Amino acid sequence: MTSIIVVLFLAAIALFLAEIFIPGWVLAILGIVVLSVAVVLTFIQFGFGVGTVVLFVTIAIGFAGFGGWMRFFPRTAIGKKFINQSIAGGENKTPPLLLMLGEEGEALTDLRPAGMVRFRSQHVDVVSDSTFIPKGGKVTVLHIEGNHIVVRETSNYEKEQA
Repeated sequence: MTSIIVVLFLAAIALFLAEIFIPGWVLAILGIVVLSVAVVLTFIQFGFGVGTVVLFVTIAIGFAGFGGWMRFFPRTAIGKKFINQSIAGGENKTPPLLLMLGEEGEALTDLRPAGMVRFRSQHVDVVSDSTFIPKGGKVTVLHIEGNHIVVRETSNYEKEQA
């Protein structure tokens, strides 16, 4: 019975490692099931005391393994292939667009109220000031708060400024 428990623990570790190369949670869930069976068999074979120790050691190793995985996997060659670096803090090849209040652009989509606008040569997500602006309409930057850009149709902006 002891050899079966050891084989189950080793099989669970192998399933967790295989999850690296075949993602999709199927192997990880199967590994959790196999690990649980090994712990239950430990309780049956060796009693409550040894079973509890094995359970807590298994949980501690699981947390340590997961923490190490989260810390080191993104830096590995395999991890870099799986992670989109442009979103996860990698190198951004598009220079930031510095917008000024009153700058004009063209709506690339209908703004109802959110949509895309082209300022100079870059596309930017914006929100209109509660009005519908059709695709192709000219807009003016009204307000900027971090990444939140509020625009108004240029004809309405000019009326307000006059």
